[in-house]
Amino acid sequence: MRRSIILGSLVVSFVMLVVPAVPAVEYHSAVEFNKAYIMEKLKGLDVDKLVEKYSGMDAKSITKELRGKISPKDNPLPNCILALLFILIAIISTILATICTAVGLLLVKIIQLLFSVVGSIATTIGKIIMWLLDLIIP
Repeated sequence: MRRSIILGSLVVSFVMLVVPAVPAVEYHSAVEFNKAYIMEKLKGLDVDKLVEKYSGMDAKSITKELRGKISPKDNPLPNCILALLFILIAIISTILATICTAVGLLLVKIIQLLFSVVGSIATTIGKIIMWLLDLIIP
């Protein structure tokens, strides 16, 4: 039991040290991708057409129209979040498995102790009954 707890603790410690590195690299790549995407869109931007198109509109309708043009599949940032969530779920499941193993072993030891106590009591009662029978029936 001690080996599994020590090994599980070492694995969890190692994973906790590695966790910040993965999302940081993915976040950096997502930021670079977003910068490149924005710069590409800005190069092909015609300001005169935008002024004509949006001059007669109010702010709410402009916001609705612009939000409809944003495509979530072009943004790699949710992948970083999902990777971090997956790592956290793996860590939590490892911790819970270790705790459940320890609790299970504790329950087994308690049940073994109870059975040994009940067995001792039953043996003692049996010896008393045998002693009484020896007194009654010589």
